Amino acid sequence: MKLGKIRHMGFSEFRERDWQNVLTCHQDQASPYMWSYANHTISKVAVASPEHLTNVKVTSVAVSQCGNFGVLGFANGSLTKFNLQSGKDRGVFKASHSNEITGLGMDALNHFLVSCSLDKTIKLWDFYAMKLLSSFTVESPVDNLVYNQKNDLIAISCTDLSLTLLTIKGGLKKVRSFAQVADNKVTDICFSKPDSKWICVSSLDKSLKIFDILTGSLIDWVKFRDAAVSIDFSPSGEFLATSHVGSKAVFLWSNKSYFQNIVIQRVPSAPVFIDLPMLSSSS
Repeated sequence: MKLGKIRHMGFSEFRERDWQNVLTCHQDQASPYMWSYANHTISKVAVASPEHLTNVKVTSVAVSQCGNFGVLGFANGSLTKFNLQSGKDRGVFKASHSNEITGLGMDALNHFLVSCSLDKTIKLWDFYAMKLLSSFTVESPVDNLVYNQKNDLIAISCTDLSLTLLTIKGGLKKVRSFAQVADNKVTDICFSKPDSKWICVSSLDKSLKIFDILTGSLIDWVKFRDAAVSIDFSPSGEFLATSHVGSKAVFLWSNKSYFQNIVIQRVPSAPVFIDLPMLSSSS
């Protein structure tokens, strides 16, 4: 079986030895797939969906922190929950979106679920009761969503190339916004670790920008030969990992502020060009 490009992925470390703990949805497949990290295989357990969603494409996925539940977001805006061990459906979230769901995130205690959609809304749900708690509307369709479990901040990017930070405390509220963070589609967002004081953004204009959340200032700006499509900091914050268009490799970059004190004297006005390392071919 040949699977297409992975569109979204969710996982949990807590049940990786008990049952499948990785969940993916793909660009060219309608159904999601569960994987076993321990066995490095696709699970034989099928993911069940309500009958009216059987032929609707899954466009976003998430896995609960406890590793017991998976969440599916559909192209028609529907949102469902299922059991990861059995694959059985556990119900539909009411009052869901009116267009394709593009991102999902969950808090560390499995109390809340956040979803975003091309219908320009971000919604906060009670995960267990499966009820809508709060809704926030933006001016453009939402492309990406990242939930930071350390401080319950949510970062979203929209098709107008803006970046917005929200908090779930007291309902969805805006914390900070950045009008234009790129010249082309934003491909990924991540928070710095373990302090969560920076927000990092990659885009198809081949650039990677880092913003200080407290001041809202751009503190670093680099540009690659090939656009980065996925980015994340290591748990210690020592490295930034990137993957790029046209390459199957994962590149690691040192975080200078981890090894020495960095003084930001001025906002970068132009990117620093960094070439990707050459990969040696084995003989």
